[in-house]
Amino acid sequence: MDTARAKGNPMGVFQPLKLAAFAGLPRGFRSSLGDEGAMPELDGAIGWLNSAALSRKSLRGKVVLVDFWTYTCINSIRPLPYLRSWAAKYKDAGFVLIGVHTPEFSFEHEPANVENALRHLNVAFPVAIDSDYRIWQSFNNQYWPAQYLVDGKGRIRYHHFGEGDYSDIEGAIELLLKEGGATGVASGASSVSGAGIEAAPDWTDGQSPETYIGYRQARNFASPEKLHKDSVQVFNAPVNLSLNHWGLSGSWNVNAESAVLQAVPGKIVFRFHSRDLHLVLAPGKNARPVRFVVRLDGAAPGENCGGDIAPDGSGEIREPRLYQLSGKKAPSRTGPSKSSSSILAFRRWTSRSARNFEERITGHSVRSQGRQIDDKTQEAAMSTNAVRGIDTSVAPVDMKVEVIVIPVADVDRAKEFYGKLRWRLDADFRFENGTRIVQYTPPASGCSVQFGVNLTSAAPGSAKGFLVVSDIEAARDALVATGIEVGEIFHIGPGGQVSGPDPERRSYFSRAWLSDPDGNGWLLQEVTTRLAGRVDTSATSFGSASDLANAMRRAEAAHGEHEKRTGQRDENWPDWYAKYMVAEEAGTELPK
Repeated sequence: MDTARAKGNPMGVFQPLKLAAFAGLPRGFRSSLGDEGAMPELDGAIGWLNSAALSRKSLRGKVVLVDFWTYTCINSIRPLPYLRSWAAKYKDAGFVLIGVHTPEFSFEHEPANVENALRHLNVAFPVAIDSDYRIWQSFNNQYWPAQYLVDGKGRIRYHHFGEGDYSDIEGAIELLLKEGGATGVASGASSVSGAGIEAAPDWTDGQSPETYIGYRQARNFASPEKLHKDSVQVFNAPVNLSLNHWGLSGSWNVNAESAVLQAVPGKIVFRFHSRDLHLVLAPGKNARPVRFVVRLDGAAPGENCGGDIAPDGSGEIREPRLYQLSGKKAPSRTGPSKSSSSILAFRRWTSRSARNFEERITGHSVRSQGRQIDDKTQEAAMSTNAVRGIDTSVAPVDMKVEVIVIPVADVDRAKEFYGKLRWRLDADFRFENGTRIVQYTPPASGCSVQFGVNLTSAAPGSAKGFLVVSDIEAARDALVATGIEVGEIFHIGPGGQVSGPDPERRSYFSRAWLSDPDGNGWLLQEVTTRLAGRVDTSATSFGSASDLANAMRRAEAAHGEHEKRTGQRDENWPDWYAKYMVAEEAGTELPK
């Protein structure tokens, strides 16, 4: 899931029901689905497509599935065959499917682009255009895709995040229809299969996550030049390209959410390992078509070509959307057995010189799986030139801790606990071999935790970790209020452990223990000033609004002392505040 847009999840996380049988339910049967509150109004939409505006009142008596999606997200596209099937199968029984299109990229805010996407994707059910995020926020939604199932009384009875579990969702639809008195409801899961970009993923061999090209979320940029934000820059393709790294060649302007080609030739090179490769592409402001060519390991893709390119690798960008560059052609086809390189090169539409070149290519997001992982091994690069040979000797790599695995005995029990901590649920993947992976991320943390089935041989409860908070008393009070058991606060004194917080409130001294139901321990530590060298001063960040506010208050107090010492009013106090806050966070010398 794209966790950068998390808005909070007061409803908690739905535990998928294993609904084994739906036939023969007695009349008046009430399902065991929970009640998660009234469905919010849908009046936040800026417009509707395929329908007049719908409301809670007009939907009364209907079973409604509200599907949050965005048209450039592969995870939102692959469920479409199921959604179409349910809309047709249960329409006469009182079922209504509503899509809520909430945009990710700026061009997705435009109703005309959404309307074109609906035609391209053959979406005929009602769609609310939620470009202002008002419906998203009223549902407290966090994910694309997300489904909320509403009964005939307007109550949310079920929700599901991400792809998969289609038989469970359909079973819940059937239960609520029968609960509402519908008769003759067809029972049993629909037989659905998608083709092309809608083909179901294969989770067995994917190793490449979603990759962003805009600097706001970009990772693993491998061109030798340092990227300068929002400026025209000439790049060279990397000589050595490691898995899931990418680079640019040619003249580009990299902005927060995209990279815009300034003149031909230009290319994007990406090394990936998955069955399918998708890239969000858009023409320039003049909307003139842009031609490109794809090479896989230096050759035309042939049978590995995606639905938007020819076997010779040629393609054309006519509208902003998700383009499939490499993909599954038939159920029996498998991808190469090794990681590959793909090159996307851009060609001039007319014979005009490069200096008069007006067609601009915008690369937004490379989705070798969407937000979940497909299974084909290939390397994608976009260019008119062949990919250079891959040298396995790699220079030192910028590495960050991404995930810590903790051992648990009961996955659902652990999921309930970490949900109470108000950590963000990133994923809950289930595989046919019984493996399950659940991932949570603490607020503003760069590192996540995973637990599940078949992840680790460590004994449940054997893990220990450290959590940083800016105010340990406030943090403990907040946790206790949610029902979490937290030990008493203590600090480290000259003779060892002493009850209560550190009298001087020194960083790292005030602590408290909490444990999950399996006994995995987490030590809370109050930290307001990091140890010297602990934080990169070029990338200083604050974990929450309260952390930032507290840092500003400390800077204000220190600045008051600074003005007393100098005897002058400092007109450049914002600069002084900034230097103080960064130095304090990084543990370097504070300004005088």
